[in-house]
Amino acid sequence: GASMEPTLHNRERIIVEKVSYRLHGPQRGDIVVLKNPWRPDFTGWDAAAEAMREIVDLSGSMRPYIKRIVAVEGDTIQIYGGIVYLNGQALEEDYIADRPRMDYPLSTVPEDHVFVMGDNRNNSDDSRGSVGFLRESRIMGRAVFRYYPLNRVTALSRPDVFGD
Repeated sequence: GASMEPTLHNRERIIVEKVSYRLHGPQRGDIVVLKNPWRPDFTGWDAAAEAMREIVDLSGSMRPYIKRIVAVEGDTIQIYGGIVYLNGQALEEDYIADRPRMDYPLSTVPEDHVFVMGDNRNNSDDSRGSVGFLRESRIMGRAVFRYYPLNRVTALSRPDVFGD
């Protein structure tokens, strides 16, 4: 979908690595693939059956989401007047499509959760909507490389606003 434009576009292909979060927690600015918020967590045989349903889901309604981590546990987040405030500091987001139109109240990210948003702030179902504060266990992996289309091949890195 269009929720990560202009960073990522529909039908682009990416490589997602699934190991680093076993070594350290998610970081602000990471682009992550997360389980569809409408898909419950399953275990055992139920998880296998759910995986099969995903394979044959032609509607795309069970597809994972892809978003950017804006805040991690313990951070405060607020959106006011089109500006995202992280821990009281305004973020200078030159990587987004447009400034967000809707405000979001001052909130603290709970333990073992992150706050995610699409780079297309006004066309994204994310932590401001059905995703809510995302449990870290629902993160499937971190997007690290776009390999298709060939004219847009690039490594995906965190914006400078989030630090190194």
